[in-house]
Amino acid sequence: MAQSHNLHTNPVGNSESEASAIAREDAIGLGALEEITSRERLELQLRELQIEIAIMQARFRIIKRQAGIIALGSVRWMDASAHDQLGDYPWLKLSGASLGAFLMGQYLRRLPFGLVALAIKPLLVPAIKAASAKRRE
Repeated sequence: MAQSHNLHTNPVGNSESEASAIAREDAIGLGALEEITSRERLELQLRELQIEIAIMQARFRIIKRQAGIIALGSVRWMDASAHDQLGDYPWLKLSGASLGAFLMGQYLRRLPFGLVALAIKPLLVPAIKAASAKRRE
């Protein structure tokens, strides 16, 4: 017991233990400091990324708004053009023409090809002759 008591009271042994304890505390303190700076670095990077995301979202909203304006302008131009060409209710007239073409196509599909060719021949021959005469001129 006396020896162990002497070890604790021995100034040389005590200073060695204190020095190693201080070194451990310094190492722990440096590790904590590095951890804090690493954490701060990560938080800074996170803030920078959040700012970049906010900027990209703002740019996307601007592009989306501009695309909407362009699309609306195109729709208005098409509507005005259709009114100029077809008069009142142009989309109804265009839909009717499309429906008529579809129904005519369905009807022609049911006919035998020979009958269709026979019916078209008197219409095509004069048109071909007129086209070839225009080329010669």
